[in-house]
Amino acid sequence: MGKNSNKAGKLLSQLLILALLGFSAYAIYRQFASQAEPPPGTGRSELRMISVIDGDTGELSDGELVRYMGIDTPEEGQPFYFDASRKNSELCLDNKIRLEYDVKKRDRFGRLLAYVFVEDSIMVNEVLVKKGLANVYTFPEDQKNMEYRSRLTMAQIQARAEKRGIWSMPPPEPIEKSYLGNPNTFRFHRPDCPAAQRGGIARMLEYPTRDDFLDLGFSPCRNCKP
Repeated sequence: MGKNSNKAGKLLSQLLILALLGFSAYAIYRQFASQAEPPPGTGRSELRMISVIDGDTGELSDGELVRYMGIDTPEEGQPFYFDASRKNSELCLDNKIRLEYDVKKRDRFGRLLAYVFVEDSIMVNEVLVKKGLANVYTFPEDQKNMEYRSRLTMAQIQARAEKRGIWSMPPPEPIEKSYLGNPNTFRFHRPDCPAAQRGGIARMLEYPTRDDFLDLGFSPCRNCKP
């Protein structure tokens, strides 16, 4: 009886230890998972796109304007502006869409910021980048969904490799010996750009080509246009 009791007690102790280890591992996993990939904000469905403003903006059936999160399409007067607008219309106009938000739900103009989906699973933001009709344009403090950020960056790498759309054009002149990138803003600059100086040279990343930064999902500065 004593031996059986000791065995039972030892087995119970082992089970308790395993349960505690399992609970601790799960808690650690949940903590790191929540830090690595915060879920997007609450989505909206049963909406329609009733008009397209340009390549990355549209008007919804409830009167809201939505600006597509994480990308930037050519402005009017720039190459591929009409191509981007036309593709946006083709994908979204009069279609049911679903929106997913990230950390920041609206921009400074009051427009919704969202990942836009049609047919439930096709991310319009990603399609525009993959077609070479948009470049990745992220705001790290507002865009914490690492899965979607990675998808947009990979779509850009593919578009650049295939020289699609905006990537079929030669890089802006002059070609610098190196470029500076700000890891806080995900923007890269020419070495003499005032924005690069304000960011603190010591904190900047430096790479020999603009492609190095584009591969990381950095976006070119709108002022110095590297």
